[in-house]
Amino acid sequence: MKPHSTLVVYATMKMHAQPPEDTLKFEVLMIIVQSKGDDGKMESSISGKLKMDSGFMVHVKNLKAEVYQAMLTAITCDPPSCK
Repeated sequence: MKPHSTLVVYATMKMHAQPPEDTLKFEVLMIIVQSKGDDGKMESSISGKLKMDSGFMVHVKNLKAEVYQAMLTAITCDPPSCK
């Protein structure tokens, strides 16, 4: 199955002695399923939800999907004021 879309973004964060106050961390998951049908099953299990419940990863495991995760740091600020 071909991917729906691919986007590559490179970003560099400047080193700081203390992280800025407007820093937050979030987790990114990349889940690779074996078929388009499995993709539909996974998508329907999370449709309309703002938060994934504890059963989500069980559902992913049952689909025998590959899971890759990364913890990212983001700074939330108005772009002109980010220097």
